[in-house]
Amino acid sequence: MSPGLHDAGGRSTAVWLEKRPEGNRLLASACGDGKACWDSVEAMADKIGSTLIRLEPVGDGLYAIDATLGKKPALSLTRLSDSDISSRQSLPIPNLDELGEISTLSLDRTLYIFFNGRRMGRELIGVLAYDTLSEKVSSLETVVETPFTPLIEALVIAKRPALLFKAYEQGHFSLNLAVREGDGWRVSPVAGADGLDVARLDWHVWPDARLLVVFSGEQRERTKQRVYAALSDDLGAHWRTQQLDSAEFANTRAWLPRLTVDGERVAVVWEDSRDIRARIRMQLSGDRGEHWLARDIPLSAQSAYAMRPRIDHIDGELSVAWHQYRSDSRDRADLILRTLSWDEARAMASQAEATSAPADRTSELESAVQAVWRAITAGDRAAVYEAYDPFYRAKVDFERYRSSVTPLALQGYAIQDLVVQGNEAQVTILADLPSVPADERSKGSGAPLRYMIRDTWLHIDGRWYRKFVDDLSGASAIAY
Repeated sequence: MSPGLHDAGGRSTAVWLEKRPEGNRLLASACGDGKACWDSVEAMADKIGSTLIRLEPVGDGLYAIDATLGKKPALSLTRLSDSDISSRQSLPIPNLDELGEISTLSLDRTLYIFFNGRRMGRELIGVLAYDTLSEKVSSLETVVETPFTPLIEALVIAKRPALLFKAYEQGHFSLNLAVREGDGWRVSPVAGADGLDVARLDWHVWPDARLLVVFSGEQRERTKQRVYAALSDDLGAHWRTQQLDSAEFANTRAWLPRLTVDGERVAVVWEDSRDIRARIRMQLSGDRGEHWLARDIPLSAQSAYAMRPRIDHIDGELSVAWHQYRSDSRDRADLILRTLSWDEARAMASQAEATSAPADRTSELESAVQAVWRAITAGDRAAVYEAYDPFYRAKVDFERYRSSVTPLALQGYAIQDLVVQGNEAQVTILADLPSVPADERSKGSGAPLRYMIRDTWLHIDGRWYRKFVDDLSGASAIAY
């Protein structure tokens, strides 16, 4: 678990943790420089509590930092070299009651380990500086006192250590940049991210200290995750932030962005669910994030569920990788790699995007809703089943569905409301059910009882489907 990989000068080094009942094991292996790839695996430590590991190059050395998170925190360091593995040493984190996350960077032969945690009841972000020449800790200090969240990213800007981090205080989210200034730290909020619960971020710093941060964030209970780009030329004092995804509505998520930079050119990819079945989309900038395409570009097919993209560039070409499920049951996935030039990618933005949505979505939706509720009234469970979304039907066959549902004794229904937003619609039905007699001696039945039923409908593969939602748990077979 928690694998780390570093590649430099034709040599690749991998480290990972192996979970064992008696305690975890820290392992390393190398490839290149005439050494057979992954020919041997070396154990750096046995029976340890570490659950997280980071790799960080410092000077001509490579360091593995492993951490035990939680309420028995520990930090350890191991130097890896071409010939051997040095002894693992513990690093001091005095009076720390709980460790949440770590992020590392190197600058001028110094290894910086940022961490968030709790000390004497107070939550904070701290940093430990390790001098690789003297092999000693040179400083241990608090960056900022703030309730800790799992999102911290260390970076170097203007030859200074810095940290991007998410904070959550008094019910309010923020994304912030902390930069070393003199003997202390200057903390600035990222404008445009205020109030957003950020799920992931990626960043790049140019030699003139221009910082580009791409992130996905949402306003809870109001919008789902959207993708943004924030640009600063003055160490975070001022920001220019804009939304990168061009979805018409915010009722489906666009999230988990990754970026690559080739000089002035920037490419960003993310997972996007505006078509319900998630796809990979991309945005491009030719001037270091100042301007972007008028609309984003779909990279993966609409017919396949794609997720978790990564992107890089080499020799003028973009390489985008993602996981793609083989079917809507989402039990097996393939790793897809798509390579294209920057010019090819930009040309895709001028192509008309195919869409499966009809021009008049409301009319088609109303016909689909009427058909389902007629089937419910008639007790036609096969027709009701076929109208459910393909993700549910891929996991639950008809026989299993039929054995688990009780037919609804429906006396009548009326469609009260249809609200369409993109490929999702909210439908309100007034359903008439027979009243229940007060006791067994009651004869006949009273007026039917009217219930309000709210359904979600999804437009997939050119038609509307009723989203299956479990009555007890509220769970469904698709997240978007």
